[in-house]
Amino acid sequence: MEELSIIVPVYNVEHILPHCINSILGQSYNNWKLILVDDGSKDLSGVICDDYSKKDSRITVIHKQNGGVSSARNMGIKAVNTRLFCFVDSDDFLESHFCEELMRAHTLYSDIYNVWTGFQTINKAHGLEMNKFVYDPSNVYSVLSRKNLGTLHEKWLDTMPFGKLFDINIIEKYQIKMPEDLSLGEDLIFNLEYLKYSGERILIINKPLYNYMLLDEYSLSRKKRSDLFEIYLNVNEKLISAAYEFKCGDAELRKCFKSCFYKYESALDNSKKGLDRIMYNNRILKSSEFWKCYTLGKPKIHFLYKIAYHTHNYFVVMIVNLIVKLKQSIDKNRKEE
Repeated sequence: MEELSIIVPVYNVEHILPHCINSILGQSYNNWKLILVDDGSKDLSGVICDDYSKKDSRITVIHKQNGGVSSARNMGIKAVNTRLFCFVDSDDFLESHFCEELMRAHTLYSDIYNVWTGFQTINKAHGLEMNKFVYDPSNVYSVLSRKNLGTLHEKWLDTMPFGKLFDINIIEKYQIKMPEDLSLGEDLIFNLEYLKYSGERILIINKPLYNYMLLDEYSLSRKKRSDLFEIYLNVNEKLISAAYEFKCGDAELRKCFKSCFYKYESALDNSKKGLDRIMYNNRILKSSEFWKCYTLGKPKIHFLYKIAYHTHNYFVVMIVNLIVKLKQSIDKNRKEE
């Protein structure tokens, strides 16, 4: 039973943190160390961490000044003294056999250095399972290649830091760390960097063993930003570069470009207002990156949006938004009658 380190970055989550920690304490696999990194919490999160560490010697607490989730994860990595480690977010929770399944797969496929598990999203407001993200639910395990990057990205399996085993020897040898200057897409960049040096094969455990909470008011991924396009330019460039480096075929490349297009499309829904929003979004619609991903990705979009995008004028897109919303409202009313 090889020892496993679990890194949990913590910031202002006193309301949900015990649920996360208790799901780790309740694991069927007991040979683990928990590293709680309190990133300068202003609520009682730090106190909760200390209380748990007093009750269980396997728990270590690090208190640091606030620097963001990436800096907290990097601090946790520095504290790892086992060969294998994984990340868990403080507002998520684990299925009771999460660690056992990861470590069993690692033992069965000891020559594969990328072991990933599936996950499911949970609606925090209603406690409902929303979507299960696995590669092939008909099989317990799937062995894929980095060349399947487009498919993995399409299924969200490469984008998250959680549900993955990492080898500290690879991390230290190639000085891989979370980019601390980003607050969106940093997880993907970290995973892509690790994939460069951890071998071509990827083992997927086709079970949703990790529970990812949605509707969190603190979730960075759900906040509108004023610089979404710039963020996605950087993230998409890393994804496409990796796809070429991993020698992905045409079909996988197309999936990567399609995913990149959808990111640029979502960047139109940013936090800018009024004329600034129109001017900013016009720049997106006129950008070579937007149209390269549209051309090579061949995304499926509503024909009205195709027309609107080709005008390079976000004002036309706004009109289409109104038309689509009106039609959806009419259809909904008809169903209710």
